[in-house]
Amino acid sequence: MSEFAAQIRYREFVRRTGRDESSDSVREFLHLEILRIISAQEMRGLILHGGCKMRYIDGSPRYSMDMDFSLSNFLNIQKKDREVMVHHALDPVIRELGNVGIKINCVREQWHRGDIGMKLCFKANTLKEMFPRLFVDHPGDINFNIDIDALLPGERVQVSSPITDRSLQILVLEDSSHMARKAAAVLLRKQLRDLYDLDMYINRGVRYDLEVVRTRLRMPNLTHEELERLLCERVHELDLRKRVHQLHLPSESARMSFIEPSERIANIRNMRPH
Repeated sequence: MSEFAAQIRYREFVRRTGRDESSDSVREFLHLEILRIISAQEMRGLILHGGCKMRYIDGSPRYSMDMDFSLSNFLNIQKKDREVMVHHALDPVIRELGNVGIKINCVREQWHRGDIGMKLCFKANTLKEMFPRLFVDHPGDINFNIDIDALLPGERVQVSSPITDRSLQILVLEDSSHMARKAAAVLLRKQLRDLYDLDMYINRGVRYDLEVVRTRLRMPNLTHEELERLLCERVHELDLRKRVHQLHLPSESARMSFIEPSERIANIRNMRPH
């Protein structure tokens, strides 16, 4: 198939989803093409989580630049075999993208600390060639990352469909496990997106898995009350007003609605383990 095929698929994506034609919509189109391939080839080893899970499965307004997947049994094999496992999982996706005219190549790989996962940095150069009008403000090729990490003991998965295409079926991290990851991430790194995603889960009444938080933080005796205290302290440390620009949301008003620390703390005090 030619590059023209990808352009046709993109126009259909815009028509079906009502997205504006922009560089963000092209990136989302690329993400959803990857999910389409995973669904079509029944690639059950790749488990979606992170911002793309929040946006495409849960309907979050937050754009996600990268894609995050977990692999089961990742920690049970040696490091050299983990690298083979990652490429074995992703190579069919890359080949199928090429078949519809989307050529991407891996330009850099790096291991996460502790060798529990890999970040693969891709360059999708044909996207800018196919849609030059949409990338007039873009200085170079379209880059994106795919993060692969380990599914840890106790984390659960489920089959779900993207809200934009219910015909697809992919494995995702189950909500209580994913919410627990987000709670742990708020404490492990100073990224406002983790707090935003955690806040969304709390508003939806999702109950988090405390055991997963304990495993992620390596704090086997952590209590719900201690976690609540640590999260509230982190909200004060984050300085929401200064960091709110980090949130890739569709409007300034959406960002400004998130900057009040007292509201975030009140929400944290409403979170409950299951």
